[in-house]
Amino acid sequence: MRLDGLFVRLGRALQRRTPGVRFVSLATVGVLVAAITSVVVIPAHASQPPPDVRVSIEHISYVPQDIVVPVNTTVIWTNNETDKTTHSVTGGPLGSPDLTPGLTYSHTFTGTGTFMYHCRFHSYMQGSVTVTPNTTTTTTSPSTTVAPTTTSTTGGTTSTTAPSAADNGSEYVGAAQGDGTFLAKYDVVGGVKVFHLVMSSINWQVTKGRTLQAYAFDGIIPGPIIKANEGDRVRIIVDNRLPAGEMTGVHWHGMVLPNDQDGVPGITQDPIQPGQTYTYEWTAVTTGTHWYHAHMGGAQIGKGLYGPLQIVPKTGDDIPAAHDYSLMFGDTNLGFVLNGKSYPDTTPLHAKVGEKVHLRIYDPGDDEHSVHLHGLQFQVVAQDGHLLPQPYYADTIDISPGQTYDLVAVETYPGKWALHCHKFIHSENAMGMMGMTTILDVAP
Repeated sequence: MRLDGLFVRLGRALQRRTPGVRFVSLATVGVLVAAITSVVVIPAHASQPPPDVRVSIEHISYVPQDIVVPVNTTVIWTNNETDKTTHSVTGGPLGSPDLTPGLTYSHTFTGTGTFMYHCRFHSYMQGSVTVTPNTTTTTTSPSTTVAPTTTSTTGGTTSTTAPSAADNGSEYVGAAQGDGTFLAKYDVVGGVKVFHLVMSSINWQVTKGRTLQAYAFDGIIPGPIIKANEGDRVRIIVDNRLPAGEMTGVHWHGMVLPNDQDGVPGITQDPIQPGQTYTYEWTAVTTGTHWYHAHMGGAQIGKGLYGPLQIVPKTGDDIPAAHDYSLMFGDTNLGFVLNGKSYPDTTPLHAKVGEKVHLRIYDPGDDEHSVHLHGLQFQVVAQDGHLLPQPYYADTIDISPGQTYDLVAVETYPGKWALHCHKFIHSENAMGMMGMTTILDVAP
């Protein structure tokens, strides 16, 4: 029965009673009303649901990528791409429709646990929602990760150090190469070239205004160029200072070497745990343009754990040129990047009219790329480090994940010539060139 109807009936009944009875009855009604009021007020003091958490979908990534929220939180994803890129939020309890720019998708998490999700259009786009019983909300906005205590095992001896948070191996980075890459420094010990690769979590500025949490060798993306001569004995000391749980290994892509140096955790070696170092040693016999990368989950590579590996033949450089540039086309967790950067923050290349330019291109990502250079045709002279018996001319070349190509171009006209991936979603949006784009600036 509604309360207003109850009070009307009580009023009519009291009119037929004596004043004394009415007084007692009214007092009773007052107590009843107070009790009812207290019952109604209680829900107003009940705990409120946690505030909504928003995830932006932009630059082919979820921002923030990983979040921690209390139970009963509603997470809202919004496609904020500036072009026509469609995305989704898919995995576990999440199943959005196709999200064109401007559309949103929400889900309320009523149970605890960690829920992984991805975009069904771009499978390398991944994110996670960890739901806890408490009221704390956190995101993986860029932060400094303190490196764990390091255990080093070489030749049966073990030593322990405690590096500082800023100790990311940058002291092992050598000279800039004019394309956004750097040479790796090395020492010669007993006739062996000794390189150091420190794997750590860093804050990496992909382009102005966009800084992401990334993984890097020696604090840079891509890692430094390991360059050796055919026949050199090389020793590479890998120091895992990644966050807890990020075990890993390093694979020397394209190298012919003993099986136990191949760098595949669970197959050729035990994983390198955070806080441990691992020493690889082999003789460089496979000449040409190759690369190295982490071999424990694609996300480690996507976050930046890759770098060039170049072995010079005994006879000397077999592709002589005035300029030697390396271009690594990465396409996963950091978005579409060229040597770790997105245009206009990629490094412009420089040459003069008539000069020969050697372009080494690499695909460390999950997608194919169509590399196009404006203003001239280039000659394709090598694939995966091996010289082609019949080089050929092209202005565009498709490169698949894991592959390398060596291109040679002789500049004909001065000017600023675009070099970019011809899959326009990788290099253009409504505002102009972006992502996998750089400039070959040719002087007269």
